[in-house]
Amino acid sequence: MAQLLDTPNRGLNQYWYSAATLAAVVQRVVQVVEGVERAEKPHLQSTGQAARTPPPVVALIGAPSVFYALPAAVASRALLLEYDARFEASASAKGSFAFFDYRAPFVPAEHCRHSCALALCDPPFLSKDAIDGFCGAAAQLLCPDGEMLYASVPENLDAVTTIAARHGIVRAGGPTLRVLPFVPLQVGIAHRFRFFSTVDGSTGPLEAANKDDESAVASKEPEAVPAMDDIDLLFDGLKGAVISALTDDDGS
Repeated sequence: MAQLLDTPNRGLNQYWYSAATLAAVVQRVVQVVEGVERAEKPHLQSTGQAARTPPPVVALIGAPSVFYALPAAVASRALLLEYDARFEASASAKGSFAFFDYRAPFVPAEHCRHSCALALCDPPFLSKDAIDGFCGAAAQLLCPDGEMLYASVPENLDAVTTIAARHGIVRAGGPTLRVLPFVPLQVGIAHRFRFFSTVDGSTGPLEAANKDDESAVASKEPEAVPAMDDIDLLFDGLKGAVISALTDDDGS
């Protein structure tokens, strides 16, 4: 599994979170799963259903690095939706896996429908069709009071809000989207992303800013990918130059 995460597929626009971002997101997922399990324990015991395989309560849509960083007990309550079929066998053994292509209609397994208290959306592209596909999947997996946590550039807030409303995730008198203080960082990418959340209250570790981590990652070169051809290497060099230029501008 570590080998797969060491070799992100640039053709699929895969980039992994920095270590500090990964730790914060995992902590948030753990909080959500533990909260659900505390709430459901009395009901399961009273109905004699505790021995049954429970449904997933967290959906990680396009976020394999988060899925594999989860503790085993938490991963068993998580569903990974992913286009990259390399992850299917190991993800199915650790938790649950469903193939996901945002360009095609997504139909969840019946036991997963509206079972999730959290849906983390980490799309590979910023386009409106990607937003639509990811929000559509989240809408089918989230329970009525579930949280959507969407990673995108700040300029996409209005588009994500509009499309999420179309899918019933954001609605009048209900949850809206807000930009969280925590800045999610992906190594080797020039864009500066933010998390949008439908939760009005605390999202735990994602309520804290992390400027030190941001400057450290921004100055790093993109990670090398084994067996890349010359064109990929050229683009990696260009991305490194963009990141360096952005860092110099921030310091001026």
